[in-house]
Amino acid sequence: MSKTHKQTKKQQAFNSLFHLYQEMSEQVKRTKTNDNKNKMNKTNENQNETKHKSKTQNKQTKQKETKSCIVFKPTLRWEPIYKYSHLDPTLKLHGEIMDFYEAIKPTEKNKRTRDKIVREITKIVKSKWKESTIAVYGSYASGCYLPFSDIDLTVLIPDTVQSCEELVQKLGSILRSKKYQKKFKEVIVIKTAKVPIVKLKDKEYEISIDISFNLKNCQKAVELTKLQIKTYPPLLPLLLLIKFFLKQHSLNEPFYGGIGSYSLMLMIVSHLQMHPCVNELPTIANLGTLLIDFFHLYAKFNYITTGISINNNGYYFNKQIVGVFDFTQPHLPYVQDPLDSKNNTTRSSYGILECREAFASAYKSLAQNASLKLILNINDNKGNNNKQSEDEYKEEYYPQKRLRKNRNQFNQKF
Repeated sequence: MSKTHKQTKKQQAFNSLFHLYQEMSEQVKRTKTNDNKNKMNKTNENQNETKHKSKTQNKQTKQKETKSCIVFKPTLRWEPIYKYSHLDPTLKLHGEIMDFYEAIKPTEKNKRTRDKIVREITKIVKSKWKESTIAVYGSYASGCYLPFSDIDLTVLIPDTVQSCEELVQKLGSILRSKKYQKKFKEVIVIKTAKVPIVKLKDKEYEISIDISFNLKNCQKAVELTKLQIKTYPPLLPLLLLIKFFLKQHSLNEPFYGGIGSYSLMLMIVSHLQMHPCVNELPTIANLGTLLIDFFHLYAKFNYITTGISINNNGYYFNKQIVGVFDFTQPHLPYVQDPLDSKNNTTRSSYGILECREAFASAYKSLAQNASLKLILNINDNKGNNNKQSEDEYKEEYYPQKRLRKNRNQFNQKF
């Protein structure tokens, strides 16, 4: 059987599985709407009865209703409700993952907000470098970003003599000027990184922006990500969920030792390529099984000796034999960039031990009881009428603490 035939067979199996669970979720929604209608009818009957009561009682009930309505509703309306409790544990987990994906996936409002920020940055850059062009890359360009994900931009200036360090320094001084103090905050210039960038945050929308100069292959990486999402339907739901999981553990930024979005995408694709549920038994493949096995695989993975590649339908390789073993940092994972075989996309992920611990803890929790509420810090708000401010919600569910481990301490611990 040819490789292309195998891939099409896998994709058909995944598509049929997704259609099956979409139908299941639609049936649940229909039953839920019927229950809501019955509740509304009961409330209408109760209201008709209360009309015959005194005016003072009506005023008191109105005051109670208005008080109960003053509840903060967060932008992420997802809760691990128990509509899948009658199913097999992994199928139940599959349904919860799909519900979470529907709640967290990018919306048109998110896109309009980010497009507005990109236009403003483009206008500022064009005022200084008229011949420049702005290219959007990363998770925002590929459509796999979270509501609070960064915007990655690169400024392409043709035939420039200045180095990237000098360009980054100039742009940073422009963005720090009084003219833009009301619009942006936390402007930081990082010249020592392999790719010098300017980090800043939009004051109005609290969205972070990373700006680099003349970055190569960034658009190719976006095209590759879109191709993998099209090839593997489970990739996008798993990617958004695991990104959210890593963000809650402050392990999502490579600059602070975490795993970046592009590297995580490659790790998930490698997992899908080699999973027996995908290759041998596609009819029983589901997101619950794939998520549990992802945590199990990368919690036990030997990052010292083994590298990961998605080329040629995916394979593992010995780092020492291939010649990519780093004796100064042997603990670092090696996830090969399919666009550049010499590039290790996880070269900055020195916090891999913390990632392994988080994966192991998630696997243990899901293996005992397959429910997302055990690994995601989102409370079940069912019946909870307590007030909660938007700032408290962001602080609770999107912690901004950073991983600041010393590399020498990490080497000793590893």
